[in-house]
Amino acid sequence: TRSRQVVTALSWLATQGIRVPQHISLITLAWEPFLENLLPEISGYRVDPGAVAKLMVRRMERLASGDPNPGGNVWITPETVKGASIGRR
Repeated sequence: TRSRQVVTALSWLATQGIRVPQHISLITLAWEPFLENLLPEISGYRVDPGAVAKLMVRRMERLASGDPNPGGNVWITPETVKGASIGRR
């Protein structure tokens, strides 16, 4: 789920008697610092915005200079942030 929806998901799950991570795992696709303050701390993925910006600028510069194929890996590998919201079986 997206980070801004985590609080809503946690609240709704709690009203249904569903506990994270005992009954269900929850992971966010866009980790933000406020997630450290939730219980359980939410697991997720973090991408450095500066690294994304640099990559995009380099590619746009190459395209603007006439290079039809800026090359490189189009995927940005996120860092995994380990929280306590993933259950184990």
